[in-house]
Amino acid sequence: MPGQYNDAAGTYGGYMSATGLSEKFRTFAQPLMPLRNKQWVRREKALGGIKGATINFNKGGDLSDSGSNATTINQRLRIPQDAFATTQGSVTLNEYGISVPMTEKYEVLSNFDERSIIRERLTNHMARKVDWLAAAALKTTYLMYTPTGSASAPTGVFDTDGTITTAAQRNLQAADLWALREELVDVYHMPPINGQLGERSFEYVIAGPETLFSKLLQDDDIRADLRWSSSGKGDSATTIKGAQGVWNGFLFLVDNASFARSMDGNSTYTVGTDFASEGVVFGADAIVEITAVAPEIRVKTPEDYNRDRGVAWYGIMGYAIPWGTSATEVGTNHQASACWLTSTNLT
Repeated sequence: MPGQYNDAAGTYGGYMSATGLSEKFRTFAQPLMPLRNKQWVRREKALGGIKGATINFNKGGDLSDSGSNATTINQRLRIPQDAFATTQGSVTLNEYGISVPMTEKYEVLSNFDERSIIRERLTNHMARKVDWLAAAALKTTYLMYTPTGSASAPTGVFDTDGTITTAAQRNLQAADLWALREELVDVYHMPPINGQLGERSFEYVIAGPETLFSKLLQDDDIRADLRWSSSGKGDSATTIKGAQGVWNGFLFLVDNASFARSMDGNSTYTVGTDFASEGVVFGADAIVEITAVAPEIRVKTPEDYNRDRGVAWYGIMGYAIPWGTSATEVGTNHQASACWLTSTNLT
C-alpha cells in the first residue's frame, strides 16, 4: 500500500486536497400556484392609485322586471319603463414585497452568481404571495358549501350570509359536484368560463390542494369519466398550470400553496380522522386584480461606498371578487363569483 493517502487528520496527505463544491445550487421544490391565470383573473390598472388607496369598480344589476312572464304590450300604451341598480365593489391597494440584502464581499467571493440565485428566491416568494392574495379574495365570498351526511347518503349545506354553520362530515364526492353545478347554474347564474382542456370543455374551476382531488378521484363516478390532462392519459398535455382533468364541466385545478389540506383545520392530513381539504369553485371574471405598481424585481442602489447591496421584489396591488361579498348579494340577489368549500373548523 502507498504511504500517502487522504486521512482525516491530514498527516499523510489529507491536506493536499481541498473540500470540493458542486457547481449545482439546489433549491426547495415550489408549490403549484395557478390562480393568477388570465382566463379567470381580470387585470386592471389603477387610476391615481397610491398606498392604501381604495379603488372602486361599478357593478350593474338586472332590471327589476325579471322578464320571466308572458306580459304583452297593449298597442295603445307606451312601452313599460324600468331601471336597474348600480352598486360598487372595491379593491384596497397595498404594498407588498421582501428584500435580501448582501455585502460586496459576499457577492465578490462567491463561486455562484448570487444575484441570479436571490432573484429566483424572490420570484418564487412573489408568486406564492400573489397566489395567496388571489385565494384569499376568492374566500371572501359569502356563498359557502359544506359536505354533510355520509358517503352512502351524501347531503350538503349552503350558507349565504358569510357565516359557516356546519362542520364537514365526509370527503367531497361526485354528488356534491352535481349539487354545486345545479346551484351555480340555476340559482346564481354564475357565468361560465367556456375554457378548453384538450378535447373537453369546462365551465367552472375547482381549486384546492392535491388532497382534495385524491379523495374526489376515489369516487367511481368521477374516475370512470374523468378526462385526464397529463401523464399521457386522455388528451395531450395541458397548457393550464396545475390542471388535473375535467369532469362534468369542472376543471380540477391543483393549488397546494394557498389552501388547507384538511377541513378539520389541520395543516397535515390524517387518514380516517380528517376530511379532505378546503377549496373554491368559481366561474368567469372571478377575480379582479388592480395594480398601481406591477410586481417586479428591483436591485438596491448600493450604499456605503458600494459595500451594502441587495435585491428585492415590490408591488402595489389588490385583489377582490366582483360579486358575493355581502348577504344581500348572495342571499337576496343570488349573485356570487365563487363558492368556498369549507367547514366551521376553518373559520
